[in-house]
Amino acid sequence: MQVFCCVVLAVSLVAGLRAESGKRAMRLMLVDDGTLLCESSPRDGRYRLENGAVDFGWAVWVRLRAESGDPAPESSLRGRRWSLMLIRSNVGAECWRGLRTWLRHKAYRSPGG
Repeated sequence: MQVFCCVVLAVSLVAGLRAESGKRAMRLMLVDDGTLLCESSPRDGRYRLENGAVDFGWAVWVRLRAESGDPAPESSLRGRRWSLMLIRSNVGAECWRGLRTWLRHKAYRSPGG
């Protein structure tokens, strides 16, 4: 049983480290209309936040879906959803406050207003 638990913990650690290292190559741009532009090879495109984003103070959890008006091919992005947890060390210190403010005031704006 102990060996099984150690294997599960090791696999979990590797998966977590892999997910965190993938964020280093990601560039996020927050837009005034409440969308988010992502530059990362498998996820390039414009995204809108789904309900349920949470600001814990020390971390931000967001669920994103590809913007329906995105000109990306049907098979690649449209309708894709993914979740992202960002902690203060994932973004520059100067960007952390801006991210949290954007989440509170801009992210859930309706597309027309």
